[in-house]
Amino acid sequence: MKNKLDKLEAIRGIAAIYVVFHHSFFSENFSLFGHNLSFLFKFGQEAVILFFLMSGFVIGYSFELSKDKSFWSYFQKRFYRIFIPLGIVMATQYAIISIQSGFFIYPRWLELAGNILMLQDVAALKPNVICSPYLGNTPLWSLSYEWWFYMLFYLFYKLFPKVRFLESFVAILVIVSAASYIWYPFFLNRLFMYYGIWWTGVELAKSYLNNKSVRIKDLKLSTLTLAVTIIILSFNCYLHKDKITTIGVSPFLELRHFGFTLAALFIAILWQKLNWKYFDQILGRFALFAPFSYVLYISHYFLVAKANYLDFIGNKYLAFFIYLGVAFIYSYLVETVIFPRLRNMLMKRKPILVPAKA
Repeated sequence: MKNKLDKLEAIRGIAAIYVVFHHSFFSENFSLFGHNLSFLFKFGQEAVILFFLMSGFVIGYSFELSKDKSFWSYFQKRFYRIFIPLGIVMATQYAIISIQSGFFIYPRWLELAGNILMLQDVAALKPNVICSPYLGNTPLWSLSYEWWFYMLFYLFYKLFPKVRFLESFVAILVIVSAASYIWYPFFLNRLFMYYGIWWTGVELAKSYLNNKSVRIKDLKLSTLTLAVTIIILSFNCYLHKDKITTIGVSPFLELRHFGFTLAALFIAILWQKLNWKYFDQILGRFALFAPFSYVLYISHYFLVAKANYLDFIGNKYLAFFIYLGVAFIYSYLVETVIFPRLRNMLMKRKPILVPAKA
């Protein structure tokens, strides 16, 4: 779209790069001049939450500007955007593992079906997960949320054409889901609860479209919803404190996600009031990575973080930057060259016309 927002692109770019470094170095001993700096890369979860916020903003922004608001148009765009690159990445990972194994590995059909149906999550981090990310590619966990956020957005748009009713419904849905999460956390109430994070991005987009900047008063209900959810999740942590082993695992993980969302919202509003001072100098250049950030995100785990074909190189940091270069080239080709061509080819196909019965 023509109205691409440079700052959003920069944040998307740095979030993708940060996740790569998180999976590559956080669990390793990343040392520089004798100092262990691994702790700098411990916030990969927060980077994914930024993706949720940005995704809500982009969908809300583009949908408002779209002339064709039919379900088929909306579904087609979202489906191709998610599944064409994902299919290529899954096939690539399968091929790499098979080549390294010397034979075609078992495709894990049930796990593949679960990922195609967008039901995946990381069982080591959250309870009652339906299926794991395909072939251990853990970053794919967030795609299940993204996909169903897209579908819920259109469903709620149709069910509640009046904006006030829609906003109130979403707030109630998120809070009720958070409350139910205390007694039995599972895929559906977790999805509805996290929709509150994604919806905050939609509200940001609405405010921006109406005012060319984000106003705090437009976010009252969103921030209240986040705050109430944080209180509920804090109570959940208190009730299940014996289960808390680390901040990276449920029940603290969910609280961490929502707490960061509120903090990120506050920082964004404050930075906007400061007229985004030094933003371009600090983050602006990361917009370079935005055009291929999606494929980089879903492919880096096996192309960089867990890659091992350069183990013969004695310097792990040199090997890392070669892996990173390969991932950049691969992601760029898939997302900016192959994907647009396949999408355009599919979208130009005329639907099959079923003759009317006599």
